[in-house]
Amino acid sequence: MLELVAARLKGQCGLKTVGEALDLASIVAVPASPAAFVIPISDQAPPTARVNGIEQAVTETFGVVLILRSAATAADRAVTFDGLRDDVVGLLLGWVPNPACTPIQYVGGAMIDVTPNEVRRLIKFSTRYLIRSNP
Repeated sequence: MLELVAARLKGQCGLKTVGEALDLASIVAVPASPAAFVIPISDQAPPTARVNGIEQAVTETFGVVLILRSAATAADRAVTFDGLRDDVVGLLLGWVPNPACTPIQYVGGAMIDVTPNEVRRLIKFSTRYLIRSNP
């Protein structure tokens, strides 16, 4: 699913770099800003109550790490961090990446790193889908 989310973000919201990463620590080199990296966060499923076979509703949570460097050009200064976050949330909220999934929901967000040269914010989203065993 992460590749579908990254594909949806490419060329949107003024993003100059879009990619996927395994976790926060693996986002090191950012070629251009503003940037977005899609990362897995968790998947959870409650126990099943079925007698024959297993059917579970899985909630998959993923994050989009937004990275905005200090504005070096007028075009960069036009991109505000809150505006970038709102644009990305608006692009993903309610989108159905796969017919087997529920529409994407916003879960929350937090600043994860602030330096004089760069700001990073993680915004979280989730979707649900069913998995079944073959009896």
